[in-house]
Amino acid sequence: MQISSSNDQEVKVPVPVAVITLLVLLTLIGMFNAHPDTEGRPLLLLPDVWNTVEYQKKAIEWQGEFYRLESDLNGLLAETQVGDLLAQSQSAQKTLERAAHLAREIDQVPAPMAVTGLRDLLAETSIDYLEASRLGLRWLNLPKEDARIEALAKLQQAHQALQRLEESQWIKTH
Repeated sequence: MQISSSNDQEVKVPVPVAVITLLVLLTLIGMFNAHPDTEGRPLLLLPDVWNTVEYQKKAIEWQGEFYRLESDLNGLLAETQVGDLLAQSQSAQKTLERAAHLAREIDQVPAPMAVTGLRDLLAETSIDYLEASRLGLRWLNLPKEDARIEALAKLQQAHQALQRLEESQWIKTH
């Protein structure tokens, strides 16, 4: 005995309805995967390309932070100490903390494989500014000329690392 079903019916979807549904679906996917460029226009990027673009933006932000650190350190290591030692020490401590935070952030943000060289330059530059900040604070606590010269030399080394960073095609192209 066989049971047969007479309810086998085909569902037919008109071609225009299928095309419109497909277009709406593709538009929604595109809207959720589109990322704006610097001018606000949407870009359709693969995830690894998007991660690289985002890392490049962070690198440019970090570059600006390096300039602020350098400015603070130049003021700290000026030839004459003006003002009270406590205020200068607090300022130097804040600069050191900012440099340490920046070095940690650069170390902890994952870098796509395409920008490994850029990440290495950023890490080198951040370590140099961190060390210059530490030496600057040490000079304030032990104000001998040789300590100041050592801090200035490290700051110069950090500046050279920043110049190498700026020569990177990842920074130049932005």
